[in-house]
Amino acid sequence: MNGFFKYLLLPVVLTVLLYGAYLGLDFLNPVIDGPERARLSAAGLARSFAESPSGTIHYRQEGPADGPLVVLVPGLTTPLFVFDALIPELVNGGYRVVTYDHYGRGLSDRPKGPFDADLTDWQLTDLLKCLNIHQPFHLVGYSMGGAVVTIFSARHPDQILSTSLIAPAGLPLPGIPFWATLPVIGDVLTRVFGHQRAARDGLESAVDATDPPSFGNNYVLQSRYRGYPESVLSTVRHFPLASAQADYDRLGQNGKPVLAIWGVNDASVPFSVWDDLHTRVPQAHLVKVENTGHEITYSKPKLIAENLLQFWASLGPRQ
Repeated sequence: MNGFFKYLLLPVVLTVLLYGAYLGLDFLNPVIDGPERARLSAAGLARSFAESPSGTIHYRQEGPADGPLVVLVPGLTTPLFVFDALIPELVNGGYRVVTYDHYGRGLSDRPKGPFDADLTDWQLTDLLKCLNIHQPFHLVGYSMGGAVVTIFSARHPDQILSTSLIAPAGLPLPGIPFWATLPVIGDVLTRVFGHQRAARDGLESAVDATDPPSFGNNYVLQSRYRGYPESVLSTVRHFPLASAQADYDRLGQNGKPVLAIWGVNDASVPFSVWDDLHTRVPQAHLVKVENTGHEITYSKPKLIAENLLQFWASLGPRQ
């Protein structure tokens, strides 16, 4: 009997130690809070902040106040700086541009989650209210942001002039890493290795950017704050990265103009997904970019801007 309890006690002790280490590791990383945001702002490393009902949102707004409005939505791991080279091109075209960091990423709050479609919808809705934006606007989403804008456009069609999807997620994709679905183990692995992995991925991605040092530095900066890898993991688990078919169907049914821009060599959101998207959103117009992968937004910003501006101009009188 004593031997039985000894063997029973061992996994209990190991579990307690593992959980203790899991909690302890969280305190090794800095917190993104008011004082830290003030420090970043003073150092020129932050843009603007909106205090919304759902949390503090880091955002960037540029362009003429009376220009047609464009909202840019970033992807799973790369916040608003992914659009750094694209924004000046759109502003020069006469557009007012707003973009922001998803919760859990960049310099926005890191709520506990879950990071699902409702949270992304609340965040964008809250940001629009904070900025006193009431007029319809053009919505552009990159990667996971493509699914975010599809869901938002499906839920709020009266607020949308057009929807543009750059290598969009939301339809069936290659499998999610198996460990991400594992309770406890996935969380521990994320907390132990997540910040280092995020920084490495950012530096590897930077080589494709138009300004590699700036891109790399921004990625490393935002990935070091507490809650970043856990937020990404929660998004993988709870957001419809590969299961927003119903929202794409609703986007197709509302008849609003849609543009899709895709790199043929995209390995993250394969170009073959376009066939499914076009079936669900028959009004979508495709711009197919040869010899380009998933990094298209920050590797070819002039090409992206040119096609967006042409698309919006084709919709008629300047909106």
